[in-house]
Amino acid sequence: MVCGDGRREMRLTIGAGTVLRSYQRAALKAFDNGIKVIVLCWSRRAGKSMFAWNLLIREAIAKPGTYWYCFDNYSTAYNDIWIALTSKGVKFLDMVPPNTVERMNSAKMEIELTNGSVIKLVGINKADKLVGTGLMGVVFDEFAVLNPASIEFITAMLGETGGWRVMISTPRGKNHFYEEYNFALSHPEFAFVSNMHCGMQEVAQYMAEGFLEMERLKIINKYGNDALWQQEYMTSWISPNSGSVFGALTKIMKDEGRVTKVQPDLNAPFYTAWDLGNADYTSIVLFQTDENGFPLVIDHIENRNEDVTWYTGEMIEKGWQVHTHFLPHDGGHRKGARNESYKASLFNEGITNIIVLGKPNRVEDKLNFLRRIFVGMKIDDTLERMITCLEKLEYEWNERLHIWSSKPTHTGGYSDTVDSLCYMGQAIQKYHITAKNVFSSAHVRDPSVAIDTKQAKRERFQKMLQGEIALGGKETDKNNSFSMFL
Repeated sequence: MVCGDGRREMRLTIGAGTVLRSYQRAALKAFDNGIKVIVLCWSRRAGKSMFAWNLLIREAIAKPGTYWYCFDNYSTAYNDIWIALTSKGVKFLDMVPPNTVERMNSAKMEIELTNGSVIKLVGINKADKLVGTGLMGVVFDEFAVLNPASIEFITAMLGETGGWRVMISTPRGKNHFYEEYNFALSHPEFAFVSNMHCGMQEVAQYMAEGFLEMERLKIINKYGNDALWQQEYMTSWISPNSGSVFGALTKIMKDEGRVTKVQPDLNAPFYTAWDLGNADYTSIVLFQTDENGFPLVIDHIENRNEDVTWYTGEMIEKGWQVHTHFLPHDGGHRKGARNESYKASLFNEGITNIIVLGKPNRVEDKLNFLRRIFVGMKIDDTLERMITCLEKLEYEWNERLHIWSSKPTHTGGYSDTVDSLCYMGQAIQKYHITAKNVFSSAHVRDPSVAIDTKQAKRERFQKMLQGEIALGGKETDKNNSFSMFL
């Protein structure tokens, strides 16, 4: 690998005999032509970390300064670079020419070179504690999972030196890496962009026969779908990561053409399902059901920090003719902007065709209401915001245990729209609503006006006293006195 600083060239054995692939050489050529922003959306097995590591070594040898190779945390940095080996058994640390090394510090994961340069492996989850004087170049490994605020903190350090940055990653949906990729794509004057995946011969030729399909089957067996395979091996922006709640089901729905123009039946009843919020979003979905009880989602209203009158005004303006409104379990007591329950506020607006649903026992139960109807659900193709929410909603990430929790995150504002769809599923399944089985409020007990447990117990006791006792006692007078024969 050639090491050069733009003024001269010197040949060193960098990379312990690493031979660059064609697409890696293209990225290196762009860098040597003065491009300082490199964005590489490369799949697994495309050699992105090895390429970026060798580039950083080359530049540290060529120009004295500080160079960081960044991961999400120090543990990942230690495992993926400091003690890592290539598929051929070559240590990543051995890619640094021994005659250029002054000292290595394993505790700090730093390499000091004879020319004064310092190469440091960094976990940016504690970026605010980092100091980087003379920062000349940075590699962000798995950019898509890094904290955007930490990325900005480190990138700002390059302002003084005019340094370069390389961002390598597989996608994690259309998040900050997607935005960075498209921004760089629109500015070829100072940025280089490359997307390489295992579906391309340039990458596939370096893998053993049958490896890709075997990995796909393993992922399907573990997660129930190939979403992670599409993301990691095919660099799919729309395939969800394994923490996605409904991403895989949404992709299937789109692939099957169920995100389409939904034609409502004007002779059939329309229903709404609500998720309530103040600072959070209030989301209302308008739907009908087909003969099998699968929903046809026709329209959607969403906003926050608005009074009930705003939402009723929107429904009137849109011409919604609603048979029944289904509110979530807190609709009978949760107070809105008027300091009264949403149900009471709607009553005051003249909307009385309301049912308050029971509270699901667990968050997972609520999600399952939607999962059960997903297979036949159709959504109107104009409801792009709804589709985005279904694609992007993720479970919370437990940083300490490094696992996905069982609860969706509220980050991004996607959960409210999805929750209204979950309550739609709850209503359909609770009351067996189909095109032929129209919902009826008869014999429906509203949980918001449920009798207090103590009161219910007293009433049952009074009823027992007023009835005939099994041993022969019976009501004797109106004062609830009774006799027993022993």
